[in-house]
Amino acid sequence: PNPVVGDFVNVTLSETSIEGLQYKVFDGSGKIVSFNSIDDRNFKVEIPSQSQVYFLQILDQSQRVVGSKALTVQ
Repeated sequence: PNPVVGDFVNVTLSETSIEGLQYKVFDGSGKIVSFNSIDDRNFKVEIPSQSQVYFLQILDQSQRVVGSKALTVQ
């Protein structure tokens, strides 16, 4: 849900293949605050509990963005 309440957000990918995918979460200044490999179509992303907007990017093996979402933390 958006806005996010808490330290995690649940993500479900519609991709048929998750091989080589990873995610990165950036704060408003562009600093990476969370990143990890994706090993399941349903996964949790840890985000800071500080109220602001964060940006989630899903990247493929070539580091190309294949999905993104703004997350508002309250």
